[in-house]
Amino acid sequence: MSSRDPFLYSARFRSDIEEIECYVVGGLHPVHLNDVVSASHNGRYRILHKLGFGSFSHVWLGQNLDQAHPGHRGVAVKFVAADQTRKTHEAEVNEYLASRSRGDPGFQNFALCLDTFQVSGPNGIHDVIISEPAILLLDLFYNDVMEHLDERLIFEQALSGVGFLHTHGVVHRDLHLGNMAIEFPFLRTAGVPELMNGSGRPRCHAFVPTQLPAEPPSIPTYLVENAKFCGRLTPLMKTQASFNVKIIDFGRSFRVGVHELPNSDEERPILKPPECNLPAMITRENKSFVATVQTRTSDTSSASEADIQPRDLSDLVWSTQGDIWILGCTFFTILLRDRGQWDHIFQSGYEGGAALFHAIAKYMGPMPDRYKLLLQELVGTDLEWPWDSDNCARALDIDPSLADPHVIENNWVQLEKEVLDFRRSWRTRGVAGPWAVDGQSPSYDDVSEEEDRKRVRLCLEVIRQMLGWSPEDRIKASDVAALPWPQLGT
Repeated sequence: MSSRDPFLYSARFRSDIEEIECYVVGGLHPVHLNDVVSASHNGRYRILHKLGFGSFSHVWLGQNLDQAHPGHRGVAVKFVAADQTRKTHEAEVNEYLASRSRGDPGFQNFALCLDTFQVSGPNGIHDVIISEPAILLLDLFYNDVMEHLDERLIFEQALSGVGFLHTHGVVHRDLHLGNMAIEFPFLRTAGVPELMNGSGRPRCHAFVPTQLPAEPPSIPTYLVENAKFCGRLTPLMKTQASFNVKIIDFGRSFRVGVHELPNSDEERPILKPPECNLPAMITRENKSFVATVQTRTSDTSSASEADIQPRDLSDLVWSTQGDIWILGCTFFTILLRDRGQWDHIFQSGYEGGAALFHAIAKYMGPMPDRYKLLLQELVGTDLEWPWDSDNCARALDIDPSLADPHVIENNWVQLEKEVLDFRRSWRTRGVAGPWAVDGQSPSYDDVSEEEDRKRVRLCLEVIRQMLGWSPEDRIKASDVAALPWPQLGT
């Protein structure tokens, strides 16, 4: 222990424990096992275990102590960081969606909000959101439970849930694997003994400060590892005849026409669609610049004043179709079944800027003319990376062969082959995938290679329709009924 270390002993650098630095004024609320949190209208929830954590919150498995929601003995209790409570619309969006008709298509595919209230603690005032408990798709991803979860059904239900959001004017903005979950009925109907048996004994790590704080402590006395549901509940999960994909975590969401459009560079999500990856000049802080950006004819060198027209950039913002693009990237990860190989289909462009645009062009062809014209305007300007002048010029320098539809088609054929080869390597006896545990790869359901090829091809067909350069080029979530698999499970 260093003399500068603020703790006598602690546990650091674990993927299943949040950073202790999150517990500061404006940050996370300190929570301990067996705490009881209460709403003003008599809702009481006892903390049993930790389900997980994110950038701005942590989520706990709770016991519903009252009869306000008799069908939900087990609940998820989410504490939002104090700063985020002030800045986001998460609780409001959850309440709004929960108030919609349960008969609406897709209602069953978002995590139903059961209660919202606030608690005050040493780090500030925090939103508390009570919802249906579910297991993150990310946690199931490398577990052999996935062998029983057909990708096509996951795609269909996720699109159904996103369609429900979009029908009611909600844009999610952060549809990655950590924000989709699987609800198994036993999670909400099981009693405390069953829940604790399934989640395992909580493993706690003490954080004892070197000096006794003068103020009430802003940190908990210990942190809790995430519950390990998957391994313990695998046999029970395999017997579940049905499950629901749930869209969760509305921390970055907003309601169209109700909330102010977010700045595309604020609190950057994991993935951003191309229209929100354009230079930061296209933000609400730069309306004066946007108003002066002009479009010219394709022959800009000979354009006259009469040819110059105002450019419409109004849709280069977060929208429902931005959700579709992000979901398409996430679907590819599910199809590949390995986050270690590629984070998403445009992995080479993960950092955004020109690299992302080149990666998109490989599969979607040249960028739209209006994107080109904007970037041409910005070459030579003093923008920050990744859209400095050199990157703007590099984004325009896309391989001209990608204008040939045959080249694009061949790239998709090659991608299908790579996906099949990777999936086949996991199915081969004795070959452990890169995320194997104790040398054992996740197993897959017993389907033939021909059936697997059919699944991959159909899934890639859907993904391709979701990844258009422009919002209008992508399918809508409401098109879920037109997906190319009339009979799931075949």
